[in-house]
Amino acid sequence: MLRLRTLAAALVLLAPFSQTADAQELDPDKLLAQPKKAYLGSEVCKTCHLEHYDAWKRTLHSKMLQDVSKNADVFVTDIDPEVVKADLAKIEKKL
Repeated sequence: MLRLRTLAAALVLLAPFSQTADAQELDPDKLLAQPKKAYLGSEVCKTCHLEHYDAWKRTLHSKMLQDVSKNADVFVTDIDPEVVKADLAKIEKKL
């Protein structure tokens, strides 16, 4: 009984931290009804795997597929347009 109370207290205390301000309420039935190959996204994974999510979020892997025009923080280096043009010119010569 004490174990159940401890779990309930932990859930109540952690509930405010379980979602970001823009996150929507998750409906488990709706998630399970989706096709098996559907990508649910990292926010869904975070709800059950917070420790793994936090570790992943601190890596460059978490930023590799983001659109840089929507999130400039995913850039991990400065890009010199002249270097890019020169590299593209070299590639074009090989094609």
